[in-house]
Amino acid sequence: MSSKKFVITAYRHVGKTTLVKKVLEAWTGSCTAERAGKKVCGFFTEKIDFDRDARGGDPKNIKTPIEPGRFPVFIYPIDSNDPLGSMPIIDDDHIVGLCGCGNHYTNFEVFDTLGVEYLSAPDFETLIVIDEVGFMEMGAEKYKEKIFEILKSDNPVLLMMKDRMDIDLIKQIRDFPGVTFIEMNEDNRDEVTERVIADILR
Repeated sequence: MSSKKFVITAYRHVGKTTLVKKVLEAWTGSCTAERAGKKVCGFFTEKIDFDRDARGGDPKNIKTPIEPGRFPVFIYPIDSNDPLGSMPIIDDDHIVGLCGCGNHYTNFEVFDTLGVEYLSAPDFETLIVIDEVGFMEMGAEKYKEKIFEILKSDNPVLLMMKDRMDIDLIKQIRDFPGVTFIEMNEDNRDEVTERVIADILR
């Protein structure tokens, strides 16, 4: 099993997604993955506020009921040919859930279909990126099985997760044999980024 499996946790706004993008830039050699000969797969999840985010498109195209104060969370794949150019796919099929107002709703089927699809690497040299794991996935059984399948594989893995050690799935990933678990904060984030890049490229 590859030892290049990094599980990073941090509070909000510390820079988890920034770390992912810097790793992707280093992995692909600052160009397309195909040209650099470095393959990558995986996904981002992102909350979209239609009132504030210009990328959100037209909320009238979304048929999923969204109550005031709640926001859709979309899953979208990392573009294997242009990882840093990956953009959210704004439609009902890519909504993994809704958050806000102190509670959340999860569409487990999307995790169990698209989530599993996006994490299916073509070979063992492909870097698998998951940004991020949190509390919404607890009922997505196929998706959870896929995560642990990945952690058992020979693929290099970069998995970002919420700072919620009260969640069973997060604790299981943290304690999984062979992973390097790192708590990132504002003081060590540059050091953590350099370490992950150096180790994942060696």
